Amino acid sequence: MIGSLIRDTPVRRVLPYEVIAFENRNDRMGAIHRAWGHVFTNHIEGAYYEFGVYRGETFRASHRAYRELFAWAQKQLISDEPWRRKVIKSYADYTHEFYAFDTFSGMPENAEGNAMFSARNFECSLEDFSRFNRNVGILEGKGVRYFKGTFAEIARREGHTLAALQPAAIVNIDCDLYASTRDALELVEPKLQQGSVLLVDDWNIFNTDEPMGPQDYEVEHRQPSGSTCPFCYGNERMTPPEIYVIRPPGGAPNGPGWQLRVVPNKFPALRVEGDLGRRGLGVFDMSNGVGAHEVIIESPDHQKQMADLSLAELEQVFLAFKLRSLDLRGDKRLKYSLIFKNYGLSAGASLEHNHSQLIALPIVPKRVSEELKGAMRYFEFRERCPFCDMLQQELQEDERIICENKSFLAFCPFVSSFPFEISILPKVHSSDFAQIAPPTVQDLVRILKEVLQRLRSSLSDPSYNFIIHTAPIEPREREEYHWRLELIPKLTKVAGFEWGTGFYINPTPPELAAKALREIPLPV
Repeated sequence: MIGSLIRDTPVRRVLPYEVIAFENRNDRMGAIHRAWGHVFTNHIEGAYYEFGVYRGETFRASHRAYRELFAWAQKQLISDEPWRRKVIKSYADYTHEFYAFDTFSGMPENAEGNAMFSARNFECSLEDFSRFNRNVGILEGKGVRYFKGTFAEIARREGHTLAALQPAAIVNIDCDLYASTRDALELVEPKLQQGSVLLVDDWNIFNTDEPMGPQDYEVEHRQPSGSTCPFCYGNERMTPPEIYVIRPPGGAPNGPGWQLRVVPNKFPALRVEGDLGRRGLGVFDMSNGVGAHEVIIESPDHQKQMADLSLAELEQVFLAFKLRSLDLRGDKRLKYSLIFKNYGLSAGASLEHNHSQLIALPIVPKRVSEELKGAMRYFEFRERCPFCDMLQQELQEDERIICENKSFLAFCPFVSSFPFEISILPKVHSSDFAQIAPPTVQDLVRILKEVLQRLRSSLSDPSYNFIIHTAPIEPREREEYHWRLELIPKLTKVAGFEWGTGFYINPTPPELAAKALREIPLPV
């Protein structure tokens, strides 16, 4: 569960490897790009070795990163600086080869006592692996070689062949088993040289031996409290005065008859009043809790949850999200609007009645800032949005897709941190949710309602959180960022291991989760 890379070697910054890392969750692509940047920058001749290729996603990603960086280097040959042309040309003529090592029959027999890694798990045939590579133009024999068997067997059987291979520029080991990792290191050790990059990667843990299906999760349901609900008809006095409301003409403000209400949170995390009062306290920076905290009461019906809302009612909810986000932009103190929903007891919902929340912050949150920086580095190298590329990959692989329509794609993300984690992305690039057009809102609520119904039917109405990830409040469209809706069912607990490492144990691989959600019959 580490993505490790030697980064402290002194380098001559001839190539822009410092801008090509994509810091998104596990940063797999970023590690690969940084590795090739290190190799090019330091003029390291040698091959890419990967042990434990499985279906070849990382192998193909590394090959693509190499081609793109090589193409960039070729463009620099037209530089006006003779020294730069000389340096790059002397190295660009060298061809790095790619070697894939795997049993191509799944995990070998092992005695490590972990059923997750029992024999034949992670099985992908050499024929399928080759076919996946051919589909993207990677052909065996053209600087690409495959080695079949356990690593110890390959070392014994093909000693002379291995001796003739290029030295190692990059070594990527993803073996899971101690014995396999040891054998891989022993096989490649004679090929290591000064400057070789060693990647050891296994970012999340999946149970592929006996993965948990929807029926295996115990879902906790809240028992009705029976107490007076401040969000129901007739109890409007129990909330602060409404900020935004949908009700028929002639209805009295802050009274019954409404269809949707937005009110300030009675116990806000941030308050509109006051100034920021930024100040220092030793090495720490502080400011006052200035912002906005609003509650969107989505329906007057106490029993009606988001999955039960009609398409017209859902459309009203998301248009309220949009309008409130736009209105808060008039306050120049605010930098970011977060829209989220906590559904169910284990997701943090303090009230049973269906509602969402909007918190406008005076700063850009740390997670958002990191995503923006990573996306920008990806964009600066490729001149493409990483999320648009992600969409294309999901559509191409078609393994993790749940459903789609004209405007949106719903899928379980690759290497999901949580079981049945779902992302919904607009197919047309857009960085700012608040700029969504009304016709697009209609497509959004259609796909969200389908996802919620599939989730309910498959997992017996689990608690969940959803978050709308969007760009900061600013008067521009970001080419490198893409807004999205993230939905995370609360099926597992985050405990000491997760907090201590940043890695997550997911009992259900995203491919299995997507298949289960895709195949569940929808309610009539």
